[in-house]
Amino acid sequence: MANRVSIGQGTKSVKPSPVILGQPLKDDLGGIGLWSTPNDFIKLLTALLRGGQPLLTKASVDILCRPQLSDASRAAMPKPLGGQMRRVLGIKSVDDIDQADHCLAGTITLKDIPGRRPSGTVNWSGLPNLHWWIDQQTGITAALFTQLMPPGDAAVTGLLIELETVLYKALRKRENAGVSGRL
Repeated sequence: MANRVSIGQGTKSVKPSPVILGQPLKDDLGGIGLWSTPNDFIKLLTALLRGGQPLLTKASVDILCRPQLSDASRAAMPKPLGGQMRRVLGIKSVDDIDQADHCLAGTITLKDIPGRRPSGTVNWSGLPNLHWWIDQQTGITAALFTQLMPPGDAAVTGLLIELETVLYKALRKRENAGVSGRL
């Protein structure tokens, strides 16, 4: 793992650091501590994108991806989010209460983010700036795997947004060229 120790120094700003979560964990930390390989994690995301098989039923995936917050909880949601997570979710201000919700699988976008993900896209982030999303409407899932601390790194968020923007631009270009079907 690496740790960003300063801003604006390029590769000099990143230094090696130890993994901070030892295994096995003594306490349940609400999802913290999932260890996998990128290949295996993409298999999981692909299974969820395809309706859950062979791991879950489609009904289970539908429940996982359904918004869960009450109106009051959704109104409070943007306030504790850091600025980088608000950027990821397309939340323009802490008063933007109708952009995102929580579902059992992560967060869910309630409105399209222009040039990026459409409404209904589910995503989550991991401690060392790992990001993934599942867009069932478009039929894609994607992930950005990093091992950079601390969480909420602005450069990684920028890279994620660039990845999304380029991917969706390529998909729109493909559609405009008359190529049909899901990827």
